[in-house]
Parts: sequence; C-alpha cells; structure tokens
Amino acid sequence: AVKALKLIHRQRKDLRPIIDSIIRVRQYKDVISKFLGKTNGRDLEYVDGRRRSQFKTSSTTSGRLSSTKDAYGKGTNLQNQPKRIRSIYIPDPGLVMWACDAAQAEARLTAWYAGDGNYVKEFLTGQDVYINFVIEAFKLRGITKDKARQVIPGMEYEEMTYRDLSKRAILAIGYLLGPRSLKDQMNINAPTLDFEESDGRRFIEIYKELRPGVVNWWRRIANEVRKNRVLYNCKGRRRKFLDRDDQREEVTDLIRSAVSFQPQSTLADHINECLVAIEKKLDHIPKAKLLLQVHDEIVGQCKLEDLEEVKSIVTTEMQKPIPLNWIDPVTKVSYPLIIPAEFKSGKNW
Repeated sequence: AVKALKLIHRQRKDLRPIIDSIIRVRQYKDVISKFLGKTNGRDLEYVDGRRRSQFKTSSTTSGRLSSTKDAYGKGTNLQNQPKRIRSIYIPDPGLVMWACDAAQAEARLTAWYAGDGNYVKEFLTGQDVYINFVIEAFKLRGITKDKARQVIPGMEYEEMTYRDLSKRAILAIGYLLGPRSLKDQMNINAPTLDFEESDGRRFIEIYKELRPGVVNWWRRIANEVRKNRVLYNCKGRRRKFLDRDDQREEVTDLIRSAVSFQPQSTLADHINECLVAIEKKLDHIPKAKLLLQVHDEIVGQCKLEDLEEVKSIVTTEMQKPIPLNWIDPVTKVSYPLIIPAEFKSGKNW
C-alpha cells in the first residue's frame, strides 16, 4: 500500500499533503508494531529482555542468510531493522556494541568481475563511487559534492540522502533494471523528487558511459548463461539457471538473475566465512561475542578494554583478499580485491 501511495504522490500534487500524512502515520504504526511492541499478539522479546530470530542458510539463491521469527513463533526479522530505531538495541551491562560493514561491497565486486579499469581505479584511489555518480546523474538538479550527503527535501523521516539514492540506482542499473522499473524504484524511495521515466533512461545512459567494462561484462554473462546455463563465482559456488529465456530480447529475467549472481553470492560467501573465522578468534576474549549478521555487516559486543583487539580481529578477517584480480593493462600490476571494513562502536547499535 505504501508503494502505491508513493507512486500516486508523484502523479497527484494536489493530494500530496494527505498522502504524506498517511505514509507518516503508517510508518510510525509499523515502528510500534513491528519493532517496538507486539505483532499480531506475538511478543518480539524473550523474558530475559533479548530479541532473537531464526537464521536460514538455504532460502536464498545467493547464499545470504535470511532472518525470520524463531521456531517457537517468537522474535522477528533482525535483518530489516530501520537505522532510525537501532538505538534501542544495547549491549549487555558493562559492554560496548560494535558493528563492522563491508564498504561499497557489491559495487566493488561488480567492478572487479567486469574488469572495468576506470571503475576499479575509482576504488583504488579511495573515491566514493556513489557520490561520483550522483553528481553526474543529478547535475541538472544542481547537486554538488557538498550536497550529495544532504537529506533529500521531504525525506527527513527516512533520512534518505542523495548519496543513498545514488547507491540504490547504481545497484539497480548494475543488475539491469530498466528505465520504467528504475523510475518506480526511485519514486518509492524518494517520492518528493518526481523522478520520470526519462530520468531513468538518462541515469542508465550515464551509467553505461561511465562503466563500459560493465556493459561488456553483461554481454559475456548473457552469452555464457544462455550457452551453458551454469555460472560459478570466484569461490567456486555453482548455480544452475532454470529460468525461461527469450533470446529475441537482450535482457530477460534469466539474464538479470545471472548478472546479479556473482557479486551477490561472492559477498555472501565472504561474509559467512568471516563469521566463522571471527567467532573462533573471539573465543579467547571473555564476553566478546557475535550478535548479528545483516547482509554485509557484522554486529557484536565486548568489554571496552578489549575493543581494540576485537577491532583488529574483525577488520583483519573482513579485509582478507577475495580471489579476484584486476591487471592494469599498462603496468601489468595485479590488484586483488580487498573490501575495506568500516568498524564503529558505541553504547548501542
């Protein structure tokens, strides 16, 4: 219903005040029912004050863990907690909470898999590809580097910045979302921008101009999956594609699934391997514990005096090279993919 309201928001300017009010009330209601209180009479918390979930290891094609209420019907999905309410999650008494995130992980994986030299060099030189893209894509709206991290007007509740929207656009286009679907997605994420289908086409063209190596990679993936119906990621994960395909169309659901497979599954395998290694290495540190995995983020707790040791263990594991290399065609130097780990800590999540 909220998606439909947000799409109507763009078309009916006269109804925007009432639509904004309806959406805001629904958002507050969701926060109270889904994250703070009870859902359909089901307690989200246990008697010990903890909130738990059940993690499934085989419900996604990429290998990512998924989270649901537990086997006893209690708890909730802990991987969909909005950032604006994460402050309610606190560590055990006397401990600090920490979280470590794999920075721009899917975009980096796409760049290395595609072998797109310019894309790779942006990462190697420490650039923020999301800001670079939003500056280029929103040039007509006067968005500069200084404004890229500002919250989009009217999106203060979601705290949606232009950079956040750029990230969503890059991942969507990188996985072959078309202009009409991109328009809908952008209007759902930021209805106050009045994103048109023509904007979607322009965003896609800008992406293709900036990332010609990725465009060539799309073609290679399409040819491979149409020929053999099987792909492997760099860690050896195999996926067989059984989707229907119409080869008269350049892009089908089969091709979209194939293009997203390698980056998403590689990231899932990398994070899952990190979880196992980190947990083993934290065993010797009293009260240091893993608490949660949220796609490309790992969350835990420890004593303040152990924080630096925990940080070293976690970041070392998360920054281990992934078996993907880009070779500079000029210098012949090989650059392995190392995804930077952003570690933060505090009194709550």
